[in-house]
Amino acid sequence: MGEKWPRRLGEVAALIGTATVAPLVLLAGRRVRREFVERHRRWAVSTLRRPIPEANPVSGRVWLACHAVFGGLAVLLLLVLWWTTYNVISMPYWYLKLPVGWLHFAIVIDSWPLALMFVPAGVVLTVVAWTVTLRVPHAAAVLVHRVLDPRSGNRITELTASRADAVDRQAAEVRRIERDLHDGAQVRLAALAINLGLAERLLEGDPRAAKALLVESRESTRVALDELRTLVRGIHPPVLSDRGLVGAVQALALDTPLSMDLELPAEIKLSLPAESAVYFAVAELLANALKHSEARRGWIRMWTDGPLLMVLVGDDGIGGAEPAAGGGLSGIDRRLSAFDGVMRVISPPGGPTEIRMEVPCE
Repeated sequence: MGEKWPRRLGEVAALIGTATVAPLVLLAGRRVRREFVERHRRWAVSTLRRPIPEANPVSGRVWLACHAVFGGLAVLLLLVLWWTTYNVISMPYWYLKLPVGWLHFAIVIDSWPLALMFVPAGVVLTVVAWTVTLRVPHAAAVLVHRVLDPRSGNRITELTASRADAVDRQAAEVRRIERDLHDGAQVRLAALAINLGLAERLLEGDPRAAKALLVESRESTRVALDELRTLVRGIHPPVLSDRGLVGAVQALALDTPLSMDLELPAEIKLSLPAESAVYFAVAELLANALKHSEARRGWIRMWTDGPLLMVLVGDDGIGGAEPAAGGGLSGIDRRLSAFDGVMRVISPPGGPTEIRMEVPCE
């Protein structure tokens, strides 16, 4: 805390200053408004350490008006708090300087004990005023979040729904794994055991038949191993464990027939579940570009913005992508929401298509 309070006081002064000019920015050009709002959005993201979507023209204007009102109220509240604190804690000094029996806060101050009684109250008020002052930046950041992200008011409901959806998906995934093991590898391994038993009995009496069974068993073993590798790859791709998220995305770009343009950082630190969610999201977006967009070129950008991992996947296809219910894009959105992530689709008719994802790094 000792290292943070000078920065917090600087933020308070800066916020009051920007709130003062917010009405002028509201009347300025669109580019000035956008840069002003975006600067505060990025600051709020780093303060709250949670994703906040970019402002649209309407939400940007609403926030500017709210910011101006917030700045005025903050100044008024801090002036009242600190002026009251000063008057209360300095009561003994004024008792010495002013005539005996003067009124202060509707109380007649006519003795030293009464004057000294105000000192503890002044200390408490000092702590309250100091705490409120340092909390002003957080309140301003919450205002940015609430105005630019209308969903934030229902965040608890959304998180509950996303967690329930994640549990349902996990249960469905467990059932799929059980079914794939039962219908695939388990059947082949059972047949392998039977063939090996028959080959053992035929080995002395009919070596040729035993050899044929061994060849068949070897082929069944190979197929079973391939099925198990495919199953494991669908749970957690080995490339993620071997090369990390950056290397895994590079591998996806190499496997696609699209001409890819990559801008990736050297390293990204995410939790393993979030890393897997981002990997599968990128894989599905590249598959969608091949199947539906008639694209020839694609691009992937990944970078960190404060506490957020930003991922941009785009293609030069025909556009028109929409996150329809039950579709792949809505599935990606649900997958990311389990990690408090957000997805934004920009896909006008005629293209290009860009999908932007934001996932907290912690």
